[in-house]
Amino acid sequence: MSDPVQLHKRQVSMEEAFFLEQERKILDRRRAQRKLEETRQDLAAASGIRNEAILEKLLALNVRPETLASLALAPLIEVAWCDGEVTAEERKAVLEASRKQAGAGAAPHELSQDLLAQWLTHRPDPNLFAAWEQYVQGLCELLTPEDRRALRQEILAHANLVARASGGILGLATISAAESACLARIEAAFA
Repeated sequence: MSDPVQLHKRQVSMEEAFFLEQERKILDRRRAQRKLEETRQDLAAASGIRNEAILEKLLALNVRPETLASLALAPLIEVAWCDGEVTAEERKAVLEASRKQAGAGAAPHELSQDLLAQWLTHRPDPNLFAAWEQYVQGLCELLTPEDRRALRQEILAHANLVARASGGILGLATISAAESACLARIEAAFA
């Protein structure tokens, strides 16, 4: 064969490889978009949130349907860590709140329990609490004012138990300034 024929074959082969690679990239992007849309729909179904902007924020914060139950414990985790460490008493208070959330006789989801154990051992990224705030914002859009108040009271009651768990010095100042600020932030999320 002559050089021009070999050159042409090589050129055609390279063009085919280039277009196959481009097609693969397009297909990968489409698969990723489909997966994201499925996750968005699953998250909407699990949370009841329909506000697309809030769903987008939750997805950007990597909240998935299977981790949604754990997200409800984020304010308690935030309170437990706000003084820089989680005491044994705070840990116990968070675990008790987790059991109550799961309901009497219900077994907590294994993934939720694994995440909770990790969060009590290693301080989670601040985005966890930001994700919870987004979740509450979307949830509050669905609730009546009465239901919103009830949810706020329940979460604040659990958060206060965690804040008071370690106690203070001689029974004074049982809630630190950092814990008070965190409790105020939790309450503000419901506004």
